[in-house]
Amino acid sequence: MANLPDSIISVFLEKRQCILTDTEVNNAISNQGISCDVEDIHRHVKLLSPGLFQLINNSNGRVTICVEPKIEICDEFLGNHCPAKPKQCDRLHICRHFEGNCPSLNCGFPHDFSTGYNRKIIAENHCQHINPVLLVKLLRLKKFSSRNPSSYLPPTRGHRPRGRGRGRGRGFSHYGSSRNIIVKKDDRNRQVDVSFPSSNLAQQIDMEMIEILLNLHEIKIEDKFNENENEYFRRITIQLERIDDIEKLLISPIINHHGNDIKFKRTNQIIDKTSFLLKTSIMNEQDKIILSRIELYIHRLIKNNSKSKISDLSTNTEQIILVNCNNEIDFNHVRQAYESKSELSGKHFTLIQIYECDALEIHFNDTNKSITVDDLKIIFESVWKDLFAFNFTTHDCAEIEFINVHGMRISL
Repeated sequence: MANLPDSIISVFLEKRQCILTDTEVNNAISNQGISCDVEDIHRHVKLLSPGLFQLINNSNGRVTICVEPKIEICDEFLGNHCPAKPKQCDRLHICRHFEGNCPSLNCGFPHDFSTGYNRKIIAENHCQHINPVLLVKLLRLKKFSSRNPSSYLPPTRGHRPRGRGRGRGRGFSHYGSSRNIIVKKDDRNRQVDVSFPSSNLAQQIDMEMIEILLNLHEIKIEDKFNENENEYFRRITIQLERIDDIEKLLISPIINHHGNDIKFKRTNQIIDKTSFLLKTSIMNEQDKIILSRIELYIHRLIKNNSKSKISDLSTNTEQIILVNCNNEIDFNHVRQAYESKSELSGKHFTLIQIYECDALEIHFNDTNKSITVDDLKIIFESVWKDLFAFNFTTHDCAEIEFINVHGMRISL
């Protein structure tokens, strides 16, 4: 019998989502020919809670499974900047190429969890029987989703390195937010994210200098939190004293100091006011709801906003419909109409309000070829200044964040 915990994790990875219902997970696994039921899913997820998952009981009888891992990967370790000694750090110390194809024949970074403090962290969270590569992929998926809550758009691959937009989404079916940022004084309306070169690339730049530069523009920082660093960037969230300073700062979101760019982007998510998603689980292509019926249902939801474009983004296990309207949508009306009828042809639809997309994930078709910084500079040459930060999650995959949605749209 297949390792059911590995199969559960694989469903989240294949769908590129961190929030799914128990029924969605069960259907996806059953479609692979693996025999299980919802109770099996509950039992195995509970064994991995709270190490990897959280279960939320919904009023409609369904159970939502959220990827909320207590385990984290220590980014500072790769740059030799781990703030704690290895035996004290409560995060995994692993190679960037943990998932395979490490270019170094004698790599000094860990490639498994069999020894040292990594083994202790894995055992404490009851994950010693999980495929290590799947586990690391799930942790990286959650980390990226926390910065840019994932859309429900299916993954794509092109004949050259190409971007795939990751819209920010949240469901109305008791899903809540997938974002998990803990701050001291949570006033997201006064927060911005800051990125600047890593200490290896620009040791002379630090937060004290950034604070002085902002003071020259009469902008004062009230609090700082969520600081982290990779090989290329340092990033931190700052909370400003005045909400008016947010717009003032973002008018010109790049401060260049002695050749080093310090970049700012809005922490708060911006809702796409003209679009939303509908999705439901399907067994196969024949199980899909006919488009004419969906169009009628959408017309009922948006009512007076009759000019809309419908795109079918379905996968093998989900029917996904993206609705783009020419005018702004009255989401209060959409919610009310959806709550009064959330089923169509006997299938439960999930309504998902999406966010403006300011991030991409790019892949090489050839998984044996690694993506480099030089590749990114070629691909994003026209918008390189608009890149907020990037991170190589695997040798053939890079996550790209832009300062705002405008830069991302130009890059596509």
